[in-house]
Amino acid sequence: SLLLHQLAMNKYFAASISHDRFVMLERDTRRDMDANLQALRAQAEHQDTIARMRQGFESILALTPRFDAVADNPKPGAAEAVLFELNRLTNQVRIDIDALQDEIDTMVYRSSEQATRRIDQIGTVVHAFNLITALTALFMIHHVWARLRSEDVLAHQAVHDPLTGLPHRRSLGRRLAQLDGADLTLV
Repeated sequence: SLLLHQLAMNKYFAASISHDRFVMLERDTRRDMDANLQALRAQAEHQDTIARMRQGFESILALTPRFDAVADNPKPGAAEAVLFELNRLTNQVRIDIDALQDEIDTMVYRSSEQATRRIDQIGTVVHAFNLITALTALFMIHHVWARLRSEDVLAHQAVHDPLTGLPHRRSLGRRLAQLDGADLTLV
């Protein structure tokens, strides 16, 4: 907003815009700057910087009648003096804006560092949870495999003689029943 106002004053001085256009631009600039300053007022820790910026902006706006007077009644060096004052005030406000921006950037950087640490902590918890889940899955697979192996051993013992390891007569009878109707030779 401040730079737009400075640009409008420079254009007005160079006679590339009309007085009515300049008045409209100045009104819009004042409204935008008021909105920007109102948004910044919500942050109590920056009140002194905002007050300096507001005072500087008001000083810049107060140059408009002097600028009009120079435009209506040109004197040698008068326009340059007003433009010099405009640039000096604009630079002061710009310095305050840059200082405030640096402070805000620092706060954002600190906040992002804290957020990064929190994300890293959450990532560590997620990795630990994944590791516990993987270990639990391995434990369950081991026990399922052990149970299946035990069932296979019990099934083998149920149909085989423990001394010889040969199938029982009942096992032989079941097999023969499955082969019912097939040509068999029994020795």
